[in-house]
Formats: sequence, structure tokens, C-alpha cells
Amino acid sequence: MAMRGRRRQRCSGLSAKGLRIVLAIFCVLESLVLGRALAEGRPPQSWESVYQDAVYFYQVGDLQQALSHATRARQILAQTGTSPSDELAQTLSLEGVLLDRLGRHAESEPLHRRALKLREESLHPEDPRLAEALNNLAVAVDLLGRHAEAETLHKKALEIREKAFGPTHPQVAQSLNNLAKVQLALGRPADAGPLLRRAIAILSQGRGESLTRSQLDLADFSSNEREPDEGIAHVGKVGAAMPGPVPGIRPRPMISPDTADSSTADSSDLAHEARAGSAAFHEADIAITLLNLGMMAQTAYTGPKQGEAGLLYRRAIAIQEKVLGPEHPDLATSLNNLAELSLIQWHYREAEALHKRALAIREKALGPDHPLTAASLTNLARLYSLTRRPEMAEPLLARAVAISEQALGPDHPDTAFALRSLAMTQVALGNHALALDLHRRASRSIIAHALSFNQAVALDDGDAPQNRGRLNHHFQSHIAALHTSVETGVEDETVAREESFELAQRLGDSAAARALTQMTARVARGPGQLAKLVRERQDLVLRWKDSDRRLLSALGVAVSDRDESLIRALREELAGLEKQIASISQHIDRAFPEYASLASPDPVPIKEAQRLLQENEALVQFLIGSYGSYVWVATKDDVRWIKLTAGRREIARKVDALRCGLDARGWYDYGSQCQRLLETGYSLSDYERGEPLPFDLAKAHELYRDLFGGIEDLIQDKHLLVVPSGPLTKLPLHVLLTAEPPMGDRGGAADYSTVPWLVRRQPITVLPSVTALKGLRTAATAQQPTRSFIGFGNPLLSGPDGQDRRAWQFQTCPREPATGIRQQLASAMQYIPVLSLLFRSSLADIRELRRQMPLPETADELCMIARRLGAPEDDVWLGERATERNLKHLNANGELAKYKVLHFATHGLVAGDLTGLAEPALILTPPDEASAEDDGLLTASEVAELDLAAEWVVLSACNTAAGQGGDAEALSGLARAFFHAGARALLVSHWGVNSHAAVKLAITAFAALADRRAFGRAEAMRQAMLSMIESGNPIEAHPSNWAPFVVVGEGSGG
Repeated sequence: MAMRGRRRQRCSGLSAKGLRIVLAIFCVLESLVLGRALAEGRPPQSWESVYQDAVYFYQVGDLQQALSHATRARQILAQTGTSPSDELAQTLSLEGVLLDRLGRHAESEPLHRRALKLREESLHPEDPRLAEALNNLAVAVDLLGRHAEAETLHKKALEIREKAFGPTHPQVAQSLNNLAKVQLALGRPADAGPLLRRAIAILSQGRGESLTRSQLDLADFSSNEREPDEGIAHVGKVGAAMPGPVPGIRPRPMISPDTADSSTADSSDLAHEARAGSAAFHEADIAITLLNLGMMAQTAYTGPKQGEAGLLYRRAIAIQEKVLGPEHPDLATSLNNLAELSLIQWHYREAEALHKRALAIREKALGPDHPLTAASLTNLARLYSLTRRPEMAEPLLARAVAISEQALGPDHPDTAFALRSLAMTQVALGNHALALDLHRRASRSIIAHALSFNQAVALDDGDAPQNRGRLNHHFQSHIAALHTSVETGVEDETVAREESFELAQRLGDSAAARALTQMTARVARGPGQLAKLVRERQDLVLRWKDSDRRLLSALGVAVSDRDESLIRALREELAGLEKQIASISQHIDRAFPEYASLASPDPVPIKEAQRLLQENEALVQFLIGSYGSYVWVATKDDVRWIKLTAGRREIARKVDALRCGLDARGWYDYGSQCQRLLETGYSLSDYERGEPLPFDLAKAHELYRDLFGGIEDLIQDKHLLVVPSGPLTKLPLHVLLTAEPPMGDRGGAADYSTVPWLVRRQPITVLPSVTALKGLRTAATAQQPTRSFIGFGNPLLSGPDGQDRRAWQFQTCPREPATGIRQQLASAMQYIPVLSLLFRSSLADIRELRRQMPLPETADELCMIARRLGAPEDDVWLGERATERNLKHLNANGELAKYKVLHFATHGLVAGDLTGLAEPALILTPPDEASAEDDGLLTASEVAELDLAAEWVVLSACNTAAGQGGDAEALSGLARAFFHAGARALLVSHWGVNSHAAVKLAITAFAALADRRAFGRAEAMRQAMLSMIESGNPIEAHPSNWAPFVVVGEGSGG
């Protein structure tokens, strides 16, 4: 009989509580006996007995005892000198799992790797035990933040299990569940959802652990998909599941059935206690899922319904207090979440009490110098700041900074953000000199680590968006501190102006950054020295992120339990990696300056920007931010920096109101908002009758004063080169009024031809960034194109119901016009696409792509322009010819670089915040099956690989509007990609316009440029707009017809 059986006989009369006390004493004595037995050469306790003890303690929730026994089991095998590979691999796996449960992930990984190696050496490649080892290692690296590596391992495990057990086995469901969890961490809920639902379908025939875990994970998936009701429903179903040993919300490996002690499956106290321990794990899992749902509900809901998040948090806290105890660090995290919700709801007293309790728990459980203690200090300090108690916030933040500097080092990004919080508190206290010094210290650290943040977008989607948001907030607050320092006499105005001008250039939108880093990823996959350097740098950045996480993990235990030698080694490793990354970056900057300027451009100093300008130009850079709105203007011989009196919210409202008078779709998407903003109504039937949109001329002049009133003397006679920001990215500024409109025309002029539009006074060019100006002005002269025009349009799209076949009727240049914009608008209003659904993994979702509204009228547009420019019909690529594959084939043959005008008349996905792996893109005809060469979406990163010499790239029918309150900054990512490809300027429409107006504007601008080249592209477009305003046709004079296009890029040349 095994030792466990003898022990059970001796203790059968004891209660469960008494049994655990006896067992604990017995284990101590047993360890002494084992040591003496080994010393005297007598047979030690068997591996099997100690291993089964480890499994038992794991089941009842005593993880430390389980780990102690698992480690001892491994030592027993080592003492034998001939450890069976199966037993050793099994023991290493269990030890690694326990370390993962205890949060010691850096220690678990090498054990899992040893176990996997043993399995690979001794087992057939399709043995299920190999899948288990792959699964365990995948869990460990996932917990260390290396989600991409975990995904690869989980896919291998899934493949083995499907072959070994068939597609409907519970172990297959486990792999599906674990793989889905990783894909959620990678920001790909569209990929994770089907896997989780498949796991639920497999397990719905049974009950217990795996089904419960999948239901919990599907609730998490619903959180990521912003479906709180579905998520809560799945948590509710968990209560009906049979109790069992449910692992935590993070995927954990399964213990093989053959290692379990079947004798525990009776009704004894021992079995009861095991089930009680499993139930505790089960409840803890539910608590974590409730927290996830609460966080989702907190962001998805507004108003009274946001209170549901509080209910979820409180349920989770009640469970954790019961299962974990009132002083567990995990409870502090939950208290912190509830406190933050209370803060949003203005329940300041409750929030303060919750934050104080979370801080007390962390100080006691983790120590006063722990990074999580610093986080609690920062949270409580922020509450004090919001409630105008900066004097109470300051000592807490000073302490948090000291902890971060000691734990992570003075140059770590997290230390930088702690410095920024302290700096803002010093502003509130009136200590402006100290505040500016703290901001500068933080900025130096952030800029030094900028590469890690930028590369994170392409290499690890998990934390990059949050980091970018923190970066933007920091630089904005630094700029605000600089302006205040000038007002208070702390800093010289010239120094502050130059410093703030460069800081403003470091503010980046996520979609543009994602496009650039996707391009970096494409470069890394190619041949040549640049690809080698980029790959090497990416590898180093991954190592830096991994080492940084390992450092945080090592610091994540109580101070008394820290491994100081490991911490020192990791800090030295991080410093060495940073030096290597910097060295490679400098090499790339020297050897490949064009790539460097696109992938990680340095800000352009204001004096250098002045040298790039012509005498008749004014560079105007806006920052419409959360910490104030600013404008910088530079001419050849003068500069100015002012703070705008209007804030972001007021400017955004005025932009939205003006958009309602320009784009009829706004009345469908945000009709009630438009009605409120303009205090009037408008319907689709009004539009179909030809009624003009209600354009608010008074607001157009108010916004002009807001933006240009303080710099009007510098810009009045200049060609404006505008770098827009925030809400300004979705409004063509030439619709602003330089003077008050006539009294009778304030709400909607009867004669728009007499209005003092800004376009009457001066040409305007839009720049995605100041660095784009430098790139365009210093780039080598491209080859001179010889052919006039090539166009791509009318992609074969069948609408949301899949039945619309209009696009198929216009695949050659038509003799009769296709459906006009008004019918197109009526159809488009029936279906509003969700942009994130167009992307599945790294390729487009072909099915969703085909569901976009067809654009048959773009065939008219392209064919008319081609005829006017003397281009053959073969250069108009419509329908089944308008594919990514054909475009790339033309590029590979050098044909694309021979055209002066490259025109895309199709949907442009450049609006709003593209999520997941999405990046700005143009829709072309979808293929039958998506591939890397052709998935129907020409993305910005693919555009950057083209070889162009075009004077114009026209993007018509694009939707650059992001909707009410949003931005359209993703356009900047697409524009930069076209510039990198060799284009000089883009002509982009802000909203769908009828083909007649689009053709007239484009042809008139091209002709004006050809006849009078000295005007430049922006002036040529200005002349085209004026020709419509002054045509005598009141419909053409309305800005919705003449104003949609903006020139982006080099507006002075041509």
C-alpha cells in the first residue's frame, strides 16, 4: 500500500481541519526522515508518494506546500541518478504550474522548457503528453507577456490534440480556450470569439471544470467585444456548473488523469476538503471575471447604467474577501477599481476610503517600498488633486517617485510618468520652476525610451495603446507647463517656444503610428542589410520588454522575499540592451536616412522649419489638447506661439456643427446631434429634393477667430501650410469665414457665392506633420513621369445583403452615367460598417469587405477624368481589374512610377480609431481568398512599399470623417506612406461628393497647374474651388460641393 493509503488509515477518525494540522506536522517530520535516509544511504520515500502529496496540496489550495513537495519530488529523482524522463517531465511541469500560480513566472519558464525538451526527446511528435508540455510552456510565456510566442505554442498543442483525440475532445477544447485567451491578449477578439464558442460547444455535452473555465473566458471575450450583457449571462451560467477543480481565469495546464490519486474520490473528509479547495479556486475565477466585466461596463456604459459596473465590483470584492481574506493584495486591486469608478461618479468620500484601504493592504502585504504600493499612493494622490487638495497629494507622489526610482531606476518610463504626476501637483501648488524641471526630467526619460514604445505597437499590441496615450498626455502637460512658465516669468519665451514646438511634434495618433510600425514589420521580413538591422533591433526590443517584465515580476513579491541578485542582474541586462538598441538605431539613421525619417522621425527645430519655408508661406501647427489648445506659426522671418482661448471641447463642437452643413451622412449617423448643434432639422427627403444642407456661417467665422485671430497679421497674405490636430483633422479649413457673414445669411446663405470664405484669400495645404515638410522639401528629385493618368475604382462590392450587383455593370468606361451620389447616399445610410470587423488576424475579412456599399458611380468619375487628360481607357482599372494583385504587379514592373496622376475612387478606411491590427487602408476588389499579396485592402504599410513618381495621388469617395466628437488622424498615416513611396501631394475628399463636382474640381485644378505652374498645387485647387463658387450655379456654390477636397503634402510645387 502506498504511503498515502497508510496515512489515510491512521487519520481516518480526524476532522478535515485536524487532519490538515496533523499532515502539516507529519510533512515537517517526514522531511527530516528523508534527509537522514539519504545521508545514511537508505531508500528514501518514493517519488510517487511525494508527488501525489504535491497534487493533493494543489487540489486543496495550499500552493506553498504543494510547491515544497513538488520540489522535493524532483530532488528525489535527482538523487537516484537515473531519473525516468516521463516522471521528471511530469514533476517539472507540476512545479512550473505551481510557480505560475504563485506569480513566479520567470522561475517557472525554465522548468517548463526542460519538461518540453524531455518530452520531445522521448515521445512521438504527435503524443498528447507533448501537447501538455507545449501548453504549460505557452501559459508561462503568456504570463510573462510574450503573447505571440504563446500563440505559436498553443497552436502546436492544439494540432497534436486534434490529431490524437479528434476535434470534439475536451482536451481540444482546453487548447481552444487557451489559444483564445492569448488572442484576446493580442487584441484580436474577432479571432478569439469563434474559438471560445467552439470550446463551449464541445464541452456543453459535459459539465465541470473545463466548461466553467470556457464560460468564464467567453465572458471575458464579451468584455473585449463590448458586449456586457452577454458576458454577465455567461458568468451567471457558471453557477449552474458542477463544482470541480476550476483553474484561475488565466489558462492553466491540466494535470494528467493518470497522475491523480483515485483513492481520494470517496466521501471522506480528505475528499471533501479537496472539493472545498477547488470550490475556492472556482469562486476566485468568478471574482476575476466579474472584475473584467466591471472594467468593461465602466467604459461601455454611461450615466445610471454605469452603476452596473459598481455592482460587479462589489460582488467580486465580497467573493475575494471570503476566499482570499481581507488583507490579500488581489483584494487591493479590486478595491482600487471600485474606487476609480466612485471617482468617475463623483463619490469622492467613498473613493478616498477605498483607496486608503487598498494602500493599507499593499503596505502590509507587500511592504512600503513595493511598486504596487507606489501605484496606490499615486491613485490616492490623484483623488486629492481632483478634489483640490494638492498639499495632501504632494507627499504621496514624492514617495511614489522615490519608490519607482529605487525599484526601476531613474530613467525607467514608469518613473517618468510618476515624475509627471508630481510635476502637475507642483503646478497646482504654484511651484512652477520645480514643475517644469520635473516635466523635463520625465520627458528626457520618455524620449530615450521612445523606440521601445514605438516598436511595441508592432511587436505586442497588449500595452502599446495605453503607453501612447500616456505619452500624449505627458507631452501635452509639459507644453502647458512651459506656457505657464513663460506667463509667470520662470522661463524665457524663446526657449519655451522652441522646446514646445518640438514636443508638439512628438504627439502621435495611434492609427498613424500603427501604419508606420506595420511598415517596419514588412521591412523586417524582407532581404538586405536594412531588414537585418531592423530584425536585430526588434529582437533586442523584445528582449528589453521581456527583461523589464521579469524585473517587475521580481519586484512584485514582498520586499523580504526579493531576490536582490536577480534584480541587479536584470537591471544590468536592461542597461546593456538599451545601449545595443541605441547603437543599431544610430546605424540605421546614418545608413538609411529615408527609412529612419519615416519610422521614427526626429522633431524639426523651429529655426530649421523656417529655413524650409518660402517667402510667401506660413507654417501653422495646431495642438487641440486636453491641457489647453495652442498654435505655433512660423514664416521665413518671424515666429509666434499662443494659447487659444477656445478649448478642445468647444472647438470640437463647432467643427461638428460645420460638418453637419457639409456632409449629409452626418444627419443619418448623428441626426439628433446635428439638430441640436444647428437648432434646425434636415432629412434624407430634404436632401433628395435638392435642399441645401444648413451650413452655419456664423460658426464658421467664430471658429476662424478662435484659430487664427491671434496670428492673422502673420498669415494674411501667405500660403498656409497647416498641421491640424484632433477635431481639426476632419474639417477643410477653407470653409471658414474671414469676416462676419451678412446678417440675413448667418444661418444659411441664399447666395454662397458672396461669402468671405478663407479660400478666397489664400491657398491652404495640409501636412500630416512638420517632419513631412522636411521630407518633401529635402527629398531627391524623382524620375519624371511620362503618362498622364491611371485610376482604380468601382471595386466589386455587393452591399450588406450581398445582393447588390450594380458594380458588375460598370467594369469598363460607361457611355451613360451610373447611379448618382443621392441614390448612393440613400443606400449607404442603410448600412454603417464597423471598421474593426474588416480585419481578421493580419489579413482582411473578405466576407465583411464584400458587404461594403458598392460605388458604381466612381466608374464615371475615373473615365471622365481619363478622357479629359487624354489617357487611354486601359489605364482605368475597374471592377474585377481593380485589385491589389494587379496594382502590385504594375508596381513590380516599374509601370506605376510612369504616371503623373494616380487616382483611387473607392472607400478609404481612414476614420476614427482603427482597433486591433487595423491600419489605414483603401478598399479594392476582394479576391476569392485572402492572401498576403491580395486581401482586398491596400494598407498604409503596403502603400509605403510602392515606387511612385506621381505629382498627384487622388483619394476620392474616402470617408475621412470620424463622426461626431471623433478625429480623422489616421489619414496622416496613409499620407506619410504615400510620401515615402514617392508621391508629392495627395488630393483627398473629406466626404462623398457627386461625381460631377469631383470631376470638375480635379480637371480644373490639373488644368490650372498645367497652364500656370507657378501657382502650385494648392493654388491650382483654390482656383478650381473659386470657379465653382463663382459659376453662377447656387448648388455648386454651396460648400458641400466645392469644399470636400484638401491638398495634403507639397502644395507649393507642381
